[in-house]
Amino acid sequence: MRATLDANVLVYAFDAQGDTRGDIARQLVDRLARDRAFLPLQSLNETANVLLKRKVPAEAVAAYVGDLVVNFEIAASSRDDLDAALAAVRAHKLAFWDAMLWATCLRAGATTLFTEDFQDGRALRGVRFVNPFAAKNARLLPKADA
Repeated sequence: MRATLDANVLVYAFDAQGDTRGDIARQLVDRLARDRAFLPLQSLNETANVLLKRKVPAEAVAAYVGDLVVNFEIAASSRDDLDAALAAVRAHKLAFWDAMLWATCLRAGATTLFTEDFQDGRALRGVRFVNPFAAKNARLLPKADA
């Protein structure tokens, strides 16, 4: 499994202290970082934007994103991803930014995108969307101590 994370998971990992979702997200981030997984640049951009909107100090956001960049390979979107995203919008009725994220993940070789924003369990051209916060998916999560 080549997995990656949507921004919502990264946001929970940052600021949901003592929350079940925060705990799950932090364990998932830690495990995937050890596995040298990749993060879409779009996920980092969206994470920074959400945290800044929540009035998290820019220094804290920069430090968090900096830690992620050090621990993950980063996959930026390409022109081909844009074309694939627009095709997915037409064919699958995805929202544009969701389609962009999916297209980047597809090109970068992801088989699993952990997110709560897509239809849980759906697979599109080999990329499966998994909500890590759904109890039924606990068995699909890489274990933090594995």
